[in-house]
Amino acid sequence: MKKKFRWVIFITLSLSVCNSGKEVLATFQGGSVTRQELRDFYKFKDAPINPKTTSLKNQLAVLEGIALQKIIYKENEKAKIFAGKEFTNIWEIAEKQMLADLYRKEYQKNLSSEEKLKLVSIQFLFLKANKGEDLSSQAENHKKALAALSDDKAIYKYMAENTQENGRKPVGGFLEPFCVNCGPNPLLDTFTEGIRGKSKDFFVSSDKFANAYIYRVVERQEVTSDSLVAFLKERFLKFQAQASAFDKDAKSKKEKQYATYYMESGAKLDKKVKLTAEHYQKQFAKIAWTKHLQEISKTNAMSVNSEIRQKRSSIAVGDLQDDTVLYTFKSKPFTYKELNQEFDKLRVQGEAEADNPRIIREKLNFLYEIYIPGVLFSTLEAAKKIRGSDAYKLAETFLRRGISWSFFQNNLQKQKIEIKEEEIKETYEAGKMYSYVDTNIKDKKVPLPYGQVKERIRRELTQNKTRKLFENQIAGLKKQYALKVDNKKLKEGKL
Repeated sequence: MKKKFRWVIFITLSLSVCNSGKEVLATFQGGSVTRQELRDFYKFKDAPINPKTTSLKNQLAVLEGIALQKIIYKENEKAKIFAGKEFTNIWEIAEKQMLADLYRKEYQKNLSSEEKLKLVSIQFLFLKANKGEDLSSQAENHKKALAALSDDKAIYKYMAENTQENGRKPVGGFLEPFCVNCGPNPLLDTFTEGIRGKSKDFFVSSDKFANAYIYRVVERQEVTSDSLVAFLKERFLKFQAQASAFDKDAKSKKEKQYATYYMESGAKLDKKVKLTAEHYQKQFAKIAWTKHLQEISKTNAMSVNSEIRQKRSSIAVGDLQDDTVLYTFKSKPFTYKELNQEFDKLRVQGEAEADNPRIIREKLNFLYEIYIPGVLFSTLEAAKKIRGSDAYKLAETFLRRGISWSFFQNNLQKQKIEIKEEEIKETYEAGKMYSYVDTNIKDKKVPLPYGQVKERIRRELTQNKTRKLFENQIAGLKKQYALKVDNKKLKEGKL
């Protein structure tokens, strides 16, 4: 069976300077783990620092994991794994991916204070269409009535009384501010005309279900990623005040329920603001990176076969021939045959899997998400600077240990696990009325025929034995290297 390595996202790290960073928290024969290494792990994984993630239980698990990876790295050094062809092949690809990702992280980090998200606040009245109903006349009447109102309070009241989207009544038809330069958004199609304009005039639009929207763009704001949370918090507090007033004047229990969502405060409100901000920030960073990647590609004579890229999710066996050009870099074409050769470098045992829709998608995803960015960015002048940085050195350490750990796991998987027929039958008999029943029969439990579940049971037993083998190997290494974690030096919720 083909074994593949799962690639992690390599995160730019900054080393914090602190005297206690040198404090040894775990020891093993020939090595140790310091407090700084514990902190670096959390930074590398981009893990939030809070009482839950930094509980004593989690800190102990992390320290033990770091120590074990260092131990296994030593074992692999003794076995000369890092001098072998398998490691060299993997490292050649992984190191370039790491470079590209460190570059990307630094680029997106700078977006926080430089580029701006374009946000709009929209207030709308919604009319739901029955099948075949034309709401254009009603919509125009509402538009005229709204345009005739003199102030925002009157418009709020009219919206709250007439919108048929009950959940928006407490806030007078307002939508949460949404980003118009963060990529595809169905709201953009609905409110395009108003967003393109610069006034607070009312507009009428409809969706594919013939529902009508009478709306205006109340606010247009450009906000940096760094100030997004504060901006959204201020707007959500306005919703809170509007909903509270609506709640006091509510005429029914149902109307009070409409207001509940907007009346959240404290930690609940902060969480809502944070999640909304993070969603926009991720979208914005992704779009900005895609554009930057296109610019870098054009500048450095990298052109990708757009036809294949666009249909990669529906690619069929036979669509790609050995001589099919997937991209061209500095006038040199890269073919599907070369992709197979590069992808095959990640296989450390067994025969290459024959092309099928799934494996072709895997190859193309590898090409676009890992291989091409690695090839492109490893040739840039910026790569030299990155390779000399502390961030690179730290990421390299984690990457080498990660690949080393994968070799350790793979070697365990290579070991032959014998499953006897007797074991399979015993497992079947013990679980046939629970785990191996026919789910199509609802009235009573009827076991599936033995022959139908035999191979499934074999796989389950193999997985269980492999897991136990792994646990035994880990226990043996901990004992052999006298691994100890000094939990007295750890503090709940603090690194």
